Parts: sequence; structure tokens; C-alpha cells
Amino acid sequence: MSYPVQTPLRLSPVHDQLQSLKGTWREINGMPVVAEVLEVAKKLPVAIADLSYLRRFGIKGSGAIAWLAQQGFPIPAQPNSWNALPNGDIIVRLGMSEFLIEAGVDPPPPPITTGELESQSPPVPLSKGDAAGRGIKDLGGNSSDPPPPPFTRGELESQDLPPQVYPVLRQDLAIALYGTSAHELLRQTCSFNFRALSLSDRPVVLTSMIGVSVTVIPGDRNSIPFYRIWCDGTFGAYFWETLLAIAQELGGGAIGIEQVERMKDEG
Repeated sequence: MSYPVQTPLRLSPVHDQLQSLKGTWREINGMPVVAEVLEVAKKLPVAIADLSYLRRFGIKGSGAIAWLAQQGFPIPAQPNSWNALPNGDIIVRLGMSEFLIEAGVDPPPPPITTGELESQSPPVPLSKGDAAGRGIKDLGGNSSDPPPPPFTRGELESQDLPPQVYPVLRQDLAIALYGTSAHELLRQTCSFNFRALSLSDRPVVLTSMIGVSVTVIPGDRNSIPFYRIWCDGTFGAYFWETLLAIAQELGGGAIGIEQVERMKDEG
């Protein structure tokens, strides 16, 4: 089945690099994503996956804490920490008054219609610049969840935010780094000692990897290291290609978003 003839709303910063992978494709949140990389072992020592498709929202300003609290969000007590939201979503406090809200990692169920994407690499009907400028929708959830803030650019531009509250457009490369050899990859690419952190503190680390500023949330799944990493999308190709090459040297490689959950279960 061929890729549907339609214009994606968004493209990953590493869209071109992903097309070299042999795998199946889906479209989630208006972005073509690699669902599964073929011929990947059930359990790699270290794996990376592109999470740029996740819905996210940034906000900053001296009034941000009060505004988010009014929306029902649990504010992390300390800068550079995070809190969990319903459905696996997270709210990240970056410094004193800047916040990132992002959807949970686990992908939605595969579509059951003919719109499901198959192994053919998708065409690129828009330039990356055009696609990156398009909006992204809300985090989702049900009526019992804290009401999410608006996500599409049009809603943000039209909403009357209170004084000293400013939206932050996020165009990150977001990746997952997973596996028993994840710490070895980090040792080769970053001077920060992640092993010294206490995961119970829910730390957020602002550091650099291979010369690129990154935001990192360390964690684990079934006692196996699991990291979420964000960087400026303009450095995406270099960042992805370098980490992938090191992962391959360590016996790992790239995986699709559906394999992230599967590897967790098999851990």
C-alpha cells in the first residue's frame, strides 16, 4: 500500500535521515513517522527513536506558573524538574519560569483504515521550513484530565494570555534513547554524569552533547535506562546521524515508535 497522497502538516527535523531506514510508516499528529524498523533484533543494547511527532507546547514568563496552575497543571516545585500528567504526558520546568508540556511516548493504536502507512518511504510535498511552521494540536486526554492549553498556532495567537505569559514555539528534534548500553553512548557524547542523579527527584538536565545544547530527562523502563532528549531542530540531522553511528558501533541502532513500547515490555 502506498503512502497516501496528502500533504503532511509537519515534518520531523530528521525526516530525510529516517527515509534511509527500511521500515513501515504511519502518520501521527500530521507527521510521517517510522512505526517499525525491519530486521531489528527484539532487544538492542542501545536504540534511538524519533519522537518529534509528539504534541508539545512551550510557555514562559513571570506569569506562567499562575496561568498553568489555573489550567489545573501540577507545577514542578523546583526548576529543572518535571511532573507526570494523565495518559503519560509530562510537564517540564525549565529554569524558573519556562515550561514544556509534551504528550506521552507510547504511540496511539495503529489505524484500522486504508490510511495506514506502509513500508514505502514518503514523498516530501513541503519543504521543511514550510512544514515546521504549521501548527500542532492539543495533548488529548479525557474530560477528567486537567484541561490542556491550546496547541495550534492560530489558537495561541488569538488567545488573550494574561500579562507576562508568552507562548514558546517548539520545533525540537525529540528522541528516545533506550537500552543497557545507553550510559556508554552518553559517556562518549556528553561530559555530564547521569549516573549520579536520583531518578526519584525527576531531574531535568540542561547540558550539551557532541557540541549541541540539549534538554535531557533520565529515566528507566523495567530497570533499563530510558532517556528523553530534545535539541534545536536545526541541529537535528547532525545530532541524529552522530548518535546513530555511535549506537551502531555499540551494537544498536534506530527503532520505530511502535518498537519503543515493545522493547519496554520485553525488557
